[in-house]
Order: sequence, then C-alpha cells, then structure tokens
Amino acid sequence: MTEAPNCGVDFAWAAATPHMEGTLLLLLSGAYIGFLPDHYAEESVAKAICSSCCPSA
Repeated sequence: MTEAPNCGVDFAWAAATPHMEGTLLLLLSGAYIGFLPDHYAEESVAKAICSSCCPSA
C-alpha cells in the first residue's frame, strides 16, 4: 500500500522491523505482507492465524 488515504490522511505504508515478533504483528494487522522463517510461522499457520503465500510442496 503506497500512499493510500486513511480517514482523509495520506500515509506512506512501509515498515521495517529487525525482530520476527514485530514482523508477525505487522502481518497480523492485515495491512502488510512479508516473510517469516518457516520455523517461526509454523504455529501461526497451523492455528490458521496467518497463511503462507507460497507453501512448500
């Protein structure tokens, strides 16, 4: 989402985090897409809290 207005205010939708926990929170917000290591995302995917964009075969 680049420059999408929200409540009449233009925001630059970009985020970066050095920690997997922060990345997961951004992904769970529904406003971002991103990458997590398989071992870290495994529990959230199993609980159907989030999903994989490109699951392993």
